[in-house]
Order: sequence, then C-alpha cells, then structure tokens
Amino acid sequence: MANPFKPTAGMTPPVLIGREDDLEEFEMALDNGVGDLGRLAYVTGPRGIGKTALLNAYGDIARDRKWDVIDETADQGFLDRLVEALTDTKTKVRSVELPTVRLDLGGTPVGLSTSLGGISLEPTQRALTFRRAAGQRLDVLEKKNRGLLITLDEVQASDITELRALATGMQHLIRERRNVAFVFAGLPSMVEDVLNDNVLTFLRRANRTVLSGIPIPEVHHAFRTIITTNGKQASDEVLDTLSASTRGYPFMIQLVGYWAWAYTKNSNVITTETTQKSDSASPTRSG
Repeated sequence: MANPFKPTAGMTPPVLIGREDDLEEFEMALDNGVGDLGRLAYVTGPRGIGKTALLNAYGDIARDRKWDVIDETADQGFLDRLVEALTDTKTKVRSVELPTVRLDLGGTPVGLSTSLGGISLEPTQRALTFRRAAGQRLDVLEKKNRGLLITLDEVQASDITELRALATGMQHLIRERRNVAFVFAGLPSMVEDVLNDNVLTFLRRANRTVLSGIPIPEVHHAFRTIITTNGKQASDEVLDTLSASTRGYPFMIQLVGYWAWAYTKNSNVITTETTQKSDSASPTRSG
C-alpha cells in the first residue's frame, strides 16, 4: 500500500487538513463572478504552516472550473516569466556586450583602446506589458466563460519594482471587470513590507487569510480518516499520540503520519511502538 502522507515541501497532501473553510470561500469567490472579494487575496503565516499547499489547492479548484492557472514564485525575473507563460513564448537574448578593441600604432609606444559598447536586443514579446499579455489571454478565455488565476508564492519586498508592475496591471484588469483572480503568499513580515509600500496600496484591500495550527481534535479525525480509508487501523490511544506529537503543525502532520505508516511495513495496524519510532524519527528527519 502506498504511503498516503506526503511531507515533501511544496506538495499538496491528499487531504488538506483544517482548511475546508478557506477552500469553500475560494470556490464561492470564483463562482460568484467578477468583483468578488476573494478573487484578490493573500495568505500569510509562519514557515511550514501550509501556505504553498493552500495556493496549490486554490489552483486545483480553478482548474476544475476549466480556468487557466499560472503559479509563480516571487524571485528575480518572475514578471518576465509570467508574461512568457501568458503569451506562450520564451525569452530570447536581451543584450550583447561587444568586445574592447585595441589599436597599436606601429613604431610608437602609443596604443589606443576603445569599447564597442553594447547592443540591446529586445524581442517583440518584451514589449508586452503584463496587463496586455493577461488581457490577450483573457480575450480568449472569456469567450469560453473561463478565467485566469495567478498565484505568487514567497512574496517579499526585495524586488519591489516587479511587484509594483504586477499589482498595477492587476488593478487595471480588475477595474476592466476581467475574469481574473490573484492570490499571493508570504511570511507575515515580508507581506507587511509589501503592503506598506506607498505604490502597492491597492493590495491592502486584498482578502487576508492568516494560517495557524490545526486544532488537535481535527488532526485526530484526519489521521483516523486517512489511515482507515487507506487500509490500516489505529486505536484511539495511538491516534491521540500521533496527533499530540504534531502540535497541530501541518508539515508535522504529514511527517509524523509518513513515518508511522512507513514503520508499520507490511502490517495493517499502527501500534504504540510504531508511534514511538515515528515520534523520534520525525524531528530528526525534519532537521
């Protein structure tokens, strides 16, 4: 039996525990149409709390509705990558630095050197702004009653220029009543830095989701459901131990569950001995 727990970073687990309300709100935002509050949103919380997993789940909801979804990470060059994804083109060479040439004057100790400078090669798609590229994609999608979702992970203020360009373009798309949604995510301090930027005031109106730990009773219920539906059994005592050891931390739920499942090997029962091995292995394996 395959292990149903997936602690791999950035991967959406089979069951997104404790986020049912967030998922339902996003479903309503897409179904309610243009102008719904949830179509411009951000997700924040500490590392490992499930921000990326929630963005992935939002993408799945949009894809189920036949929307186009583009997922990006807010590192250097992300805006160019968005435009490339929207226009289905690849970025070509942007500039070439020409060499320096030295001219020796024969019979004299004098020499001259000069730089030939550089030639900027801006391909056609570089002239497309994000707003225009997104608008062209939406022209096609909206004829089929479909929309466009863009998610941006790891938002921070280190390259504020690209964020400003993206936010400005998105603001115009929303004002034009395009069938678009934008959700970004980041650590609390990083997101606050972005929202406090004088040019990015538009994003302060975004719907906020602050992720925190999952209540232990919900963890207990999720463990029971996942374990039993995948062919194994565990007593209430074992489930209590597994649940408590996670402290409600989403990543730890996956990690503890992963090792509890792995240590049962071919057995169909997760035992107290298994939970002890899992509890000792999880902090070690997670660093």
